[in-house]
Amino acid sequence: MKSQKAHGGGNFCLLAFALCVLTFCSSCATPKKVKSGYNFNHVKRVALGTFQGAQGGGPVGQEFVRQLLDAGFIVTAQAQNADVVLSGTVTDFRPADKMLVFLGTATFPGPGGKSVEVTNPIVSGMAQTADATALALPKTQMVTESASVGVSAQLNDAQTKELVWSNAYSYEGLNMPSAIQTVARSLVRSIRRQIPGAAVAEHP
Repeated sequence: MKSQKAHGGGNFCLLAFALCVLTFCSSCATPKKVKSGYNFNHVKRVALGTFQGAQGGGPVGQEFVRQLLDAGFIVTAQAQNADVVLSGTVTDFRPADKMLVFLGTATFPGPGGKSVEVTNPIVSGMAQTADATALALPKTQMVTESASVGVSAQLNDAQTKELVWSNAYSYEGLNMPSAIQTVARSLVRSIRRQIPGAAVAEHP
């Protein structure tokens, strides 16, 4: 069986693509809704309600607690002791999708019975393969993983139960913990912006 080698530009493109994937992330924010005339100045104590969703409700709720505390709010489990109640729905929760690059040279079947020799091939959808040698490929190294999280959140006045704020945010990041953190932090900052004079950092 004859073989052909893939050289130069092909390898460069593969590695450049890997670097692009490694640094990739994206976000999407839904325009928030705020009750006109509501006095956010008194909002200091936040009760954490339920975050519904088939997956992710627990981790998302825990991260909201951390972000609320970091933002200076008092977090309580009792709605009667709070000014507002924060709750929501996890609309998207997709764990890490991994992409691998195989370091070295590998031979793949080609057209016409020929084989193609490729250096540093990038292969997707093989994250569950524990032993690359079973595929006659050299040692693997994970280039990147991406995970996506989406949350729709709302604040209700603890006494009147009326809806005073709602917003939604989704994010695709390098891993699940960072994606959850970014979504919760962005939504808590949206709440802080409703308080006159509150200092809010604009970047993660």
